[in-house]
Amino acid sequence: MTVPYVSEGFTDLFPNAPARVDADAAPLWDCFAPEDAERGEASLRAAVRENRPWHERLRAIGESGVDRWVLTDAVPQREPDGSTIVHGLFTDVTDEVAAEEALRVSASVYASTRDGVVIMAPNGTIIDANPSFEAVVGFSSEALAGRDLRALSAGITPAVVFEDMRTSVERHGFWRGEIVTRSRLGAVATQMLTVSAVYDDAGEVSHLVGVLTSLDNIHDDLVTGLPTRQVLEDRLVQAIEAARRSGQRVALLLLGVDRFRDINETLGHRLGDLVLKEIGERLVSAVRDGGTVARVGGDEFAILVPTEASGSDIEDLVERCRGVLAAPFSPSERSVQANASIGIAVYPDDAATDAALMLAADQALRVAKGEGPASYRFFTSAMQAEARARAALSGDLRTAIADGTLEVLFQPVVSLASGELVKAEALVRWDHPTRGPISPGVFVPLAESLGLVADIGDHVFGHVLDLLEQARDLQPAFAVSLNMSPLELKAAPAVHQRRVSELRRRSIPGSLVIVEITEGVMVELNPAAAATIATYRDADVEFAIDDFGTGYSSMAYLQQLDVDFIKIDQAFVGGLAPDSGDLALCQAMVVMAHSLNLAVIAEGIETAEQAELLRSMACDFGQGYLLDRPLTAEQLLQRLREGARYL
Repeated sequence: MTVPYVSEGFTDLFPNAPARVDADAAPLWDCFAPEDAERGEASLRAAVRENRPWHERLRAIGESGVDRWVLTDAVPQREPDGSTIVHGLFTDVTDEVAAEEALRVSASVYASTRDGVVIMAPNGTIIDANPSFEAVVGFSSEALAGRDLRALSAGITPAVVFEDMRTSVERHGFWRGEIVTRSRLGAVATQMLTVSAVYDDAGEVSHLVGVLTSLDNIHDDLVTGLPTRQVLEDRLVQAIEAARRSGQRVALLLLGVDRFRDINETLGHRLGDLVLKEIGERLVSAVRDGGTVARVGGDEFAILVPTEASGSDIEDLVERCRGVLAAPFSPSERSVQANASIGIAVYPDDAATDAALMLAADQALRVAKGEGPASYRFFTSAMQAEARARAALSGDLRTAIADGTLEVLFQPVVSLASGELVKAEALVRWDHPTRGPISPGVFVPLAESLGLVADIGDHVFGHVLDLLEQARDLQPAFAVSLNMSPLELKAAPAVHQRRVSELRRRSIPGSLVIVEITEGVMVELNPAAAATIATYRDADVEFAIDDFGTGYSSMAYLQQLDVDFIKIDQAFVGGLAPDSGDLALCQAMVVMAHSLNLAVIAEGIETAEQAELLRSMACDFGQGYLLDRPLTAEQLLQRLREGARYL
């Protein structure tokens, strides 16, 4: 076999090739690994003999031995004299072979790892899962395809955990936390789930990869190195049994880190984990011999102390814990405060079993958290009754949201200059079928703790758009405001994007929707809330600062805030009288707002004198029972049809 022609690139690919090969091609085979050369030469002769294309992938030899892979493609061509010319092409495929090997290894690891691995679309829909994941949930990867990850929890893991997961992955590309799974056969297990985003060349999320590790058989927490909940529960059973025989007591303290979600959002989960680790170390230093410190949840710790001590000695332990947590934490250049609320229950005073004692401490912790950061409470029997009532009310609230029985009313907002009805504020009300009216001050915080605040927000937003559509022909510039809590602002971006899309679908100008938020939200603006506000701002939605004057109000802050209105709190309006201090304060707020091109709404107007004083100081709008009470949508529309005038 002879080689009449080779290209210049041939010698680049085969630096060890002989200088001339046109007389005899045999030396060319020396450029390949011996076993590949033998196989390649045999297959080439067979291809020529059978007059068919030749394809082989061979290992080429460089100066340091076998260092690359070459793909050969050749086609035989019969000549009239019976000879054969082979036209061939050699391509360096070393990188492709390496990639294939990496994929093969990855696939092997994916299939054989003991941890459950799940591949998801960016929206959390399952695409594929490895055998270990299939074993945990009891479904094949084919049966899992298309399902949402949260469906595997069967409602056991709180919805707020999945919202936190979605928000963290969107913002940081990573989330780690605990979830509880329920298998197809009903088996319940606590799992540590790590979710990481995979990005494409354009920087967009192409997939999510979740790794599920069972915590049921892990005795040390992966983040803090402390005992896990399972270990704590085992020791609690032993401590109660020992106390039952000896007549001692057992104190159980549950500690919940205050606003830890904000710490994670500020520092990121990696540094947040370092804060948790140091919290554990500080708590251990506060507990004397014989006590157990454990991490029992994402931001919750527990302290178990078998004791003969009195309540005052337990309070001493509480104060030591509060003391060690008082100093700032500095896992990075930025320091953070990480106080904890504490709930305390004691055996046998508060409960006779380990499960009941855990529940009692949890109920005490819930009450402590409601009283503000770094609070602590001992369990009382009243807490148990309150917890039962709360559980019943929680179920009723879920039902009310699902069946749409939460009522949305609208309180008129009037131009103080003309007396014309120009706006309204949407107010959500709950008339319980057996308990009667439930105050928003009760059910809104309950909804926030249950992760339902975004669902209520969707309900209100839909009613607002319905009213605006019907009011369009009666008064095109009529606007409606709605309240948005800090927690709702942090809801998953998809929630707010969905609302904005619906606003645009209905062709309603965004300027007819006013979102009311508190001063604290704007002053302590976190990335999640800032992104939400930007989403609405892009749709021309306007913003108002609610309860203005009760928090951070100052000219400096107003200059920084991107808002359109301020609402003077009714606490100031209620005290309006000639020559009163509240009159001077309201006048100053109006002048300050107008100097910044902000409109002013006064709420809680109940007397004609208050209305006249506000009008005399050029306050723009007012609302209150003097003007009108909250109305149904139909009642408000009737006011517009009648061209209602106030004052």
